[in-house]
Amino acid sequence: MHKKRVPIHIHISTLFIGLFLLFAVITGWFNHQQTTEIFTLAAEDGVAELSQDIKQEFSIAFLPVATAVGFLTQAEVTRAQTESARLSHLGLLADIIKKHPQLDSLQVAYADGASLIVRHNGMGQFQQRFGSAAQTHFVVDHIEQDEQQARVTRYFFDTNLTETQAPERFNSDYDARERPWYVPPSAKATLSKPYLFYFLQQVGVTISQANQQGVVIAANVTLSHLSELLARVQPFPSTELLLTTAQAEVVAYHNIALKNNLVLNANLPTIADLKVPLFAELFTTGHQVDELIRQKVADKQWIGKSTWLDMGEYPLLLTVFFLEQELLQRANTIRQHNQLLNLALLVMALPLIWWTAQRIAVPIQRLAQQADRISHFDFAAEVSESSRIKEIADLQQSMQLMKRTIGHYNTMITAISAEKDFEKLMQLVVSRTREVSRAQFASLYLLDENSQRLQVSLSQLYLNEQQGCLDLTELLLPIALTGEQQIPEISQAIKANTMRLFRVSKVQLASYALPDALDFLQQDTIELVCVPLVERGGSTLGVLLLGLAQDDLTQHFQQHWLSFIEAISGFSGLSLENRQLIQQQKALLESVIQLIASAIDAKSPYTAGHCQRVPELTKMLAQAACDNQTSFKDFQLSEAQWEELHFASWLHDCGKVTTPEYVVDKATKLETLYDRIHEIRMRFEVLKRDAEITCLKAMLQGGDATALQQQLTHTLTQLDEDFVFVAECNLGGEFMAADKIERLQHIAEKRWLRTLSDRIGISWEEAARKSRQPEPQLPVSEPLLADKPEHIIERTASDNLDNADRYGFQMTVPQYKYQRGELVNLSITRGTLTEEERYKINEHIMQTIIMLEQLPYPKHLRNVPIIAGGHHEKMDGTGYPRRLQQEQMPLTARMMAIADIFEALTAADRPYKKAKTLSEAIKIMSFMQKEQHIDGELFRLFLTSGVYKDYAEKFLHPSQIDEVSIADYL
Repeated sequence: MHKKRVPIHIHISTLFIGLFLLFAVITGWFNHQQTTEIFTLAAEDGVAELSQDIKQEFSIAFLPVATAVGFLTQAEVTRAQTESARLSHLGLLADIIKKHPQLDSLQVAYADGASLIVRHNGMGQFQQRFGSAAQTHFVVDHIEQDEQQARVTRYFFDTNLTETQAPERFNSDYDARERPWYVPPSAKATLSKPYLFYFLQQVGVTISQANQQGVVIAANVTLSHLSELLARVQPFPSTELLLTTAQAEVVAYHNIALKNNLVLNANLPTIADLKVPLFAELFTTGHQVDELIRQKVADKQWIGKSTWLDMGEYPLLLTVFFLEQELLQRANTIRQHNQLLNLALLVMALPLIWWTAQRIAVPIQRLAQQADRISHFDFAAEVSESSRIKEIADLQQSMQLMKRTIGHYNTMITAISAEKDFEKLMQLVVSRTREVSRAQFASLYLLDENSQRLQVSLSQLYLNEQQGCLDLTELLLPIALTGEQQIPEISQAIKANTMRLFRVSKVQLASYALPDALDFLQQDTIELVCVPLVERGGSTLGVLLLGLAQDDLTQHFQQHWLSFIEAISGFSGLSLENRQLIQQQKALLESVIQLIASAIDAKSPYTAGHCQRVPELTKMLAQAACDNQTSFKDFQLSEAQWEELHFASWLHDCGKVTTPEYVVDKATKLETLYDRIHEIRMRFEVLKRDAEITCLKAMLQGGDATALQQQLTHTLTQLDEDFVFVAECNLGGEFMAADKIERLQHIAEKRWLRTLSDRIGISWEEAARKSRQPEPQLPVSEPLLADKPEHIIERTASDNLDNADRYGFQMTVPQYKYQRGELVNLSITRGTLTEEERYKINEHIMQTIIMLEQLPYPKHLRNVPIIAGGHHEKMDGTGYPRRLQQEQMPLTARMMAIADIFEALTAADRPYKKAKTLSEAIKIMSFMQKEQHIDGELFRLFLTSGVYKDYAEKFLHPSQIDEVSIADYL
């Protein structure tokens, strides 16, 4: 059911009359109530404000000191064991006291009962209290405990910590461990109950905190400033302010003189000591906290309130009393003012309401209709009637203009924002701007790299409806921004980043290097609007130059059109900037990716070009799949997917940046940073020299020279043969028989004599490995070949991949990082790599995945890590690093696996193998296909499409290209 509609002028009249009547009634009632309740609110607000002020003052006194106490619990002074060591930190304690004037003293209490107490002469009490010199500013007590009593040494210092008199020594029964502030270790400071400081006769608290060693830092903070605060914030002369503990002990009172004149003992003064009848009667009869108190004393009516201040373990009670007469005086004044104001407003409003409603109603209705049409994107309807109210009439005209402007703007931005191609975008910017601004001539100029000239990008001249637009791009020359050939108005517009309007003649344009531009206009002069295209940073991208061949500028380029053109140029500039940025970012990303790939290839001379050839072969195979309409009829790559594959293939080995090149390039079994075969050769040389020396010594002792020479020759020949064998074992091969390993073991049993220490002049890391066993006494006889403890490089926590489980890696991690034992390496049966080194090389694919997973990809590149990280997986799930099955891998990742294998087989730059010919590589890959290591359908496509041959002709040496009978593998 629809509600009945009432005209707007009725609504306005009724609303205003009702509001004013309601306002008058409520205000009258409120004024009546205010006279009886305002003092209650004033009292409660006053108590709340005072409570907040006192809390703040308490925090100002407490928090900095608590912070300082917490800092001192970790300071070096807590670890000092002797008197002199503790006094050496006096400067720190003195500085803290100077920065916190509310501190009376600062104490360091040690677990053995010793203490260091620093007091300052903040209230000038030292001469009377200690009989000290007048310039004494600090009194320092160092207390040490023995079995009977405490021994106190008292020092006197001025502000510069220079002693002002000789120290005093005496005994005392003081023991800090018996003080209530001596607390157990804690992470935060503890605040004591307010109490009376003995020497100062001032109220204060102790802030203390202990560290884990049981050393307690205690700071005494005076609260005398709270009484000053109460006196300072006293709202009325007669107001009574009192701050007490839960036991009715006086902490602060606004009458400072009365409070300070109290005769006190060791405890805080009480309400009775204060002798104020108002408070004495209140605390005698008792009262409810947080409830209003009415009390009459000496014919005066008092209104008060008490509230607890949450100060932690020991809350304080704030009591405030106001004299009722003072509160009512302000309340009566407020009531009178409000009544006069309400009456004046009511008298003025009534006669204006109806007239105003009538004047507003009709034009608002029309504007509502206009707004409804605009909300439905209906920009055609026009409103001819206007209101007699200027503002509404202006609004009607503005709305009409807004309709036209939004219509044009909406059409333009929709077209421009949807265009992704930069060239087409420039055409749209020029054509749409020309159409919307109704210009006849529109040109887009972009700044060159040196910002010295404007290069024309696109220019259009509108002739008529039949002929349309003429392209003037080829006719316009660049516009100089400096020198004699510049157009001053354009240069000024760019410099100021503001739109410029100017008129030029044909003669002037000819001098500006635009000689042919106006021949088609058949006009002597032209009105030009130069609109700078500005990017977000404020720099100028270029200009839009709009021309109108009319004598009367106002006919088209009225001020609102100029503003509209400026708004359009802002959007156009942002659109051009966005497209340029996207192009530049893509170019930068492409360069960075190729830079990384080139760096990886350049890292090792043996893999140069691998990261560049694999992307080529991968994309060749992908294109073949797109072209195949039988087996791969459902496979097609969009432009975004081609970009994704491009990035993935270029980054497929980016993890190799973490692989040491001496592992990747390991050409012999003993090679690390250098080939250790030279060490073994030197040992053989030592054995040969030893054999000669032994022979010569035997001859000198009268031995048979002939027999000894024959034995020497035999020994030297055997050593030469053994070294040749060891050297041959150092070269990696396809297979190493068991008898060769046995011979290696036999050769290793030979001994040589070392006379020099191998633990001097070496790195700390190698020295640490050698320290796993004691150094033998020199000279020492050692095996010719050995696997020593220092040959084992342990795997540390930093060598393990973080969050490896998160990525689903399924690779077995060797126990050691490296195993450099000589026998272990020489006994490698295939190739030159140990298990540890092979894992280190294979680890590059895990690093690739981890590195690529960290990048913030746009949506269309999110599969880059999956594609790049799968080229070492096998279709049967035995690959690495995740042991994925064929169906778990995208087709593009399987393509890259084939490309990576074929490139590796045919590459001529590997140190550990000879480059394969085409037929050899295809044969090996056929076995891999049969064993389900590579995708069978893709391998068939690889052969039938001729991709292998196209790649070979482009990248392989002619000697590698031989005939391949692909029928044998189909």
